[in-house]
Amino acid sequence: MSSHFATQKTELLRLTAPDALNNISPIDVGIRKLVDEINEIETLVTTNSCAGRIVVYLEGRSSTSPRSNLEDHARISGASIAADDNNGQSLFVAHDPLPLSGKSLVAPMLGLADHTNLGVPPSIEGVRWVRCKFEPMCLRILCASLESAQKLDTAALQSGFRESGISSISTDNLRASTAMVAIRNTDLAFDSVIGYEADDGKLIPMVTEAYMRVLVELCNEKFKVNKQKTEAFREALFTSFKPH
Repeated sequence: MSSHFATQKTELLRLTAPDALNNISPIDVGIRKLVDEINEIETLVTTNSCAGRIVVYLEGRSSTSPRSNLEDHARISGASIAADDNNGQSLFVAHDPLPLSGKSLVAPMLGLADHTNLGVPPSIEGVRWVRCKFEPMCLRILCASLESAQKLDTAALQSGFRESGISSISTDNLRASTAMVAIRNTDLAFDSVIGYEADDGKLIPMVTEAYMRVLVELCNEKFKVNKQKTEAFREALFTSFKPH
């Protein structure tokens, strides 16, 4: 292992150490143990990860999208607009399965307060959609050598992370010094439009409460499979890197 990689690893781990005052770590709780175990391997380091999540968000506005009546009124009256036009807005994020009771409403939990007023936009041009997505576990791991990167990539592919691969290789005096491996798969991912932003800024659901409940149930099932795949990767990883 080169001294350059050792320095990189030390610095990366320092930057992502839990906050001393609040004991808050930037690593998702659901994957923190795996990340710690990876970082115990001398030739690997990672600080960039997602354990898997369900996210609901309002899309950002493209630069060519027409302004809404609400924005026109705000500019005329001198009122400020809370968010930049091009920025999206996160409505809901969860890194664990969502408990569902028989009486609890799903739509308000996902950020759509008025779940009874269904609608569709008169035109799709310039519409900001509300999307519900499931994103499976992903990791970016820096390796001290191409050999370590190849072993890591093989472990990922064997455990079902089929879109994994060596994403970049850095060289030092024409010799490979470090390599970045992306651990990912899209088998579990999905993306569904569930609403849109009306001209007055209100978020209008396009699907029923029952449909949103089904989406959450699907996400909960995907969380289970995601956990199984993550554990399979963990086992394959430590089989590949165990001392001989």
